[in-house]
Amino acid sequence: MSWLGAAAARRSTDRHPYYPRDVAIPHYQPNSTALPVLLGSFGGMLFVIVAASLILATRARRGLNRTDLALIGWFVLCRCLPTTEAVRISTQRTPS
Repeated sequence: MSWLGAAAARRSTDRHPYYPRDVAIPHYQPNSTALPVLLGSFGGMLFVIVAASLILATRARRGLNRTDLALIGWFVLCRCLPTTEAVRISTQRTPS
């Protein structure tokens, strides 16, 4: 097989939606899970974490008003987003 044929075969198996299109991304596999499933599970995880933190905050300090609870929830949410991304990156398998 010529180098041109090999390049064409590689491009057909490693098709990806990223630019530049002609760059080969080894071991690329398109996502097989539907977007609503991904968003639902991620949103559910965040909801559980924020709800648990609000419950713990109200048990630790009675008398928190809605503004305090909203601020606590906001700060927990802002802290969870980079943390969940770091966990996802650290648990990815590297192709061998």
